[in-house]
Amino acid sequence: MQFTIFKRGSTFGANGTYTPGTGAPATLAGAVVTSMLKDNRGNKYTMTVTIAPNNLDFTLAYLDTSTWAIGMAVIDLRIKWSASQIQYTQTDYVNVIEEVTTA
Repeated sequence: MQFTIFKRGSTFGANGTYTPGTGAPATLAGAVVTSMLKDNRGNKYTMTVTIAPNNLDFTLAYLDTSTWAIGMAVIDLRIKWSASQIQYTQTDYVNVIEEVTTA
């Protein structure tokens, strides 16, 4: 589990590396990877997920975070290789704090 402090209004970005679990494929090749952040009001935001050419590293991005609720948010990934093989990652926490400088 990871805990991150993030300032609302900034572009959200995160990097990660896929580590296969027991019996899981060795890489993300052919998988459909999706991710959502859920803020403390229950609003869900779909991340843009980009898989690197090595099929192990990935980035998550969300451009406009100005409407994210202040407080604790959660985020995870869903990895789907087939209809019968789906894996969810651990849930990480993002503490969304208010921006100070607005102009």
